[in-house]
Amino acid sequence: MAAVNTAFRSVEELTREELNELKQNYVAETRDDPSYGELADSTEIPDEVIFEHYAGIAFGPEDFFCNIWRDE
Repeated sequence: MAAVNTAFRSVEELTREELNELKQNYVAETRDDPSYGELADSTEIPDEVIFEHYAGIAFGPEDFFCNIWRDE
């Protein structure tokens, strides 16, 4: 079984992979019925937009699908 990292991080401390996943979530939250193209292009959203939108939220590794099979 993979070890679980229980450290919580701010949005500014996320890995690039986690941040890109969060950008897709942002598109899904802020647009009605986003297209696959909008989701695919979400990496073009400036990081600062995501930092501002998710400021004050503590994220754990379990918050991201990209961490499911990752050993910490």
